[in-house]
Amino acid sequence: MKTKHWIGLLVVVALAAVLVGANEAAPRPEPLRAAVCDMHQAMTAYRRLVDLRDRLDKDDKSFKEEGKRRADLVEQMLKQLGDLKKNTPDYQKLDQVCWDKMYDLRVYQEVEQNKLDRQRRDGLQACYEDLLTEVALYCQENGLDLVEYVGPVPLDSARNVQELESLINSRRILFNSSRIDISDTIAARLNARYKAATSPAPAAPPK
Repeated sequence: MKTKHWIGLLVVVALAAVLVGANEAAPRPEPLRAAVCDMHQAMTAYRRLVDLRDRLDKDDKSFKEEGKRRADLVEQMLKQLGDLKKNTPDYQKLDQVCWDKMYDLRVYQEVEQNKLDRQRRDGLQACYEDLLTEVALYCQENGLDLVEYVGPVPLDSARNVQELESLINSRRILFNSSRIDISDTIAARLNARYKAATSPAPAAPPK
């Protein structure tokens, strides 16, 4: 009986040693690494988006000024039309010109507004895609596995309980340390890449 007892103990010890050795030999998976990024903060600081909005604001101002100029011209022609006697050749001729100018004004306003809206939409989408690409590159370079969107939740703006509950439920990240916030880093990388792409090429040295 004692011999069997010792044999059983030896078997248990041997199995334990095998299991410990297997655990030591097997590589342990590296812990996942995550970060957070405030998309709004990074996009607001992105120079390409700032330049785009400045340019479109100028185009919008020019568009409105031109629309006002055309509208004032139509208004003047309508006043002249009021001074003419109806059903006369001069009246009919000016009346037709007024209709043509009003039609041109309406088409101009609609087409130019649609062009500005499309440029704003396409520009914003392109900037957002730039941000996603830069985040992916940063993750590959720094071994990150996950980037979560984080942003301020303005609880004080809630006007009732329902809005407050909606704001509370919209918050996904309850806390993060500043060490894993890459918002400023992504914005700086985007601006450096944009500056390099838009800067004029240096002049070739004289032969």
